Amino acid sequence: MRPLRFSLNVTLDGCYDHTVGIADEDLHRNAMEYIAGCDAV
Repeated sequence: MRPLRFSLNVTLDGCYDHTVGIADEDLHRNAMEYIAGCDAV
């Protein structure tokens, strides 16, 4: 059985609003590397 990985955007104060924040190059690079390692999305 393959491992199951999931991702959820949550800040330290418990907020999960995806419309707030700044998406910079590092954030995009990290997300691309994470998604590239997934078998299915």
